[in-house]
Amino acid sequence: MPESLEKLVNTVIIGASAGGIAAIRTILSGLHSLGSCRLIIVLHRMKNVESQLHELFQRFTPIPCLEVSDKMEAEFGKIYIAPANYHLLFEKEGSFCLEADYRVNHSRPSIDVSFESAAFAFGPAVCGILLSGANEDGALGLKHIASRDGSIIVQDPSEAEFSKMPLSGLKVNPDSAVMQLNEIINYLNFIQ
Repeated sequence: MPESLEKLVNTVIIGASAGGIAAIRTILSGLHSLGSCRLIIVLHRMKNVESQLHELFQRFTPIPCLEVSDKMEAEFGKIYIAPANYHLLFEKEGSFCLEADYRVNHSRPSIDVSFESAAFAFGPAVCGILLSGANEDGALGLKHIASRDGSIIVQDPSEAEFSKMPLSGLKVNPDSAVMQLNEIINYLNFIQ
């Protein structure tokens, strides 16, 4: 494991877009537990479609999966999914904040917005993971996480269903750890 990833992490935030559901499903299927860590998923979604994404993901893991509501506390040992049509931000004490502000990178929720907020709320205790996607959202957010001494991982673009997002993440953050999904699973099982 890269030395840059051998630090105490209690918050993992995964960003994904096109091809992301399958990648996240694979990751969740391989997790044993989260222990004293929490996992937050920010996935680009259609804004006007009623989604039960947390119920879909729950089928692949025994770890509780919840859709975030405003001011909900981000507890350890659980998986949280950003709701459609809201930016997901974090308060320093660990609760969520939802905002219906303007779109960033044509997206709400925006991965960049959530990564940046997590960087300022949790500093070096956060790990940002950027998966498959067809736009550049998340690349600048990873830079914010790295600037606060957090850990950053990009899915191997050769494995991603849509490589534009991981390639963009690497272009902006060339020192990112590059991992395939099985390596991301191993890392998440290691840090818990």
